[in-house]
Amino acid sequence: MKPLFFALSTTTILLADYSEEVLDRYKQEVPMEPRWCECACSLGGQGPYTGPYICGGCDYFITADFLLWTARLSNIPLAATNQEELDVSSICDVKHGKIYHPDWSLETGFRVGVGAYFGCDGWRLSAEYTLQRFHDEIEKPELKGDLEIISSQGSPLLKTETSSGKFRLGFNVVDLDLGRTFCIDSSLLIDAFFGFKIDWQDYYFRLKETGESRTTQNPATSCEKFSNDTWGIGIRAGLGPRWYWSSCFSLYSEFAATAQWQQFDAKGRVLSHDQITGLASSFLNIEDCFYLITPILEAELGLRWEEWYCCDRYHFVVKAGWEIQWWGRQNQFIAHYTETRDGDLGLQGLTLSFVFDF
Repeated sequence: MKPLFFALSTTTILLADYSEEVLDRYKQEVPMEPRWCECACSLGGQGPYTGPYICGGCDYFITADFLLWTARLSNIPLAATNQEELDVSSICDVKHGKIYHPDWSLETGFRVGVGAYFGCDGWRLSAEYTLQRFHDEIEKPELKGDLEIISSQGSPLLKTETSSGKFRLGFNVVDLDLGRTFCIDSSLLIDAFFGFKIDWQDYYFRLKETGESRTTQNPATSCEKFSNDTWGIGIRAGLGPRWYWSSCFSLYSEFAATAQWQQFDAKGRVLSHDQITGLASSFLNIEDCFYLITPILEAELGLRWEEWYCCDRYHFVVKAGWEIQWWGRQNQFIAHYTETRDGDLGLQGLTLSFVFDF
């Protein structure tokens, strides 16, 4: 019994001495307040880490995105063409009409951001500002045979002969997020974030038409202007997985959802000018201000390349992806005296991103 007790005591003393030696060596190699970048998840020992791997830097980062997007606002046709008169004897020869919309061209924009990492488990705080402007001409109706133009907004003219329009959108968004990168396995990382979305947007829709006056049947012109100025604030949250097949290249995506409280200030004004008498008539001059809870969904998928420099003090990322955003219930142009239209705004296009950590 004594030899067994002596053996156990000796083993315990040796293990204690070894543990103390290992702890002393660890304290010499690792600071007492470890930085978040020292907790790494790598491919083969030298792969992507939980967050940008920077050591000895300031723990800040800046981002710059180039946007090439197109916009779609539903329920905003300019006009339609339809059969003016229907001859019963030629009912089989009814001409097909067409509904005309804005041309929805591609427009450039930008997004810039700044952020900082905390010393606690890699949490980061970031702010991004997105600016995009859309200027779209609306396709003019082409009349063939006995087709007539029907205005989408209710023209004050008795008969519309020509119609043209313009659509403009000023898109401004600020995203404030608190997030962290989580390592799932050796090749999969997931960014989780939550925060606030603040936006203010200016919608403008104008129609110019010529035809006959409803009151005098003289040649007349009409000008129909509709605007919608909005602002909103909402709660935003999302995830961004990244899958690595090498230490520098990865496939990334991002999904975010926002529920926001939004104010709409919609205005509508319709004027008609008689070209013979010179008289001007106001058929509509109205304003509507109200609040709604509106949803926003964002999704992006693309390719990512990153590299570290100067003993891991600097980190640079280039991303190229396709981004889609859906903003619900954004078309609130006044259509009647007591109602507004109810359509959605869709944005999509190329997003080229640059990130620099230092």
